[in-house]
Amino acid sequence: NQVIPFQMEPDAIGLYRVYPRCPTLFPWTTLDTLCDNPLLQTHKDPSNALSQPHTGPPLPFSITPKNMYSAFSSPTAGLLMCWQYSSSNFISNAAVQRLTTFLDDNTYDRRDVRNF
Repeated sequence: NQVIPFQMEPDAIGLYRVYPRCPTLFPWTTLDTLCDNPLLQTHKDPSNALSQPHTGPPLPFSITPKNMYSAFSSPTAGLLMCWQYSSSNFISNAAVQRLTTFLDDNTYDRRDVRNF
């Protein structure tokens, strides 16, 4: 009884699956059948520009002080994330939580940091 692996055919971008034995059910065939998020669907609908992958150069986007932290829930959250990942060593989530506990304390005065 030798197990012969079963390899699927590569898709349009060359991805394929290898199973230990021939599967009896193929759970999905495309991203459209796997996901119901319209932004991630890849069907070929020319009227839906969001469904088409961007294949050209990067889209123009300028970071300004006004939109610098738009990806975060607040500028403070963005600054904390920047601090967490700016060190050469990884700063744990627990360390960030401890920092926010200190910053949230009523005795903390931001003006005192300048003299620290």
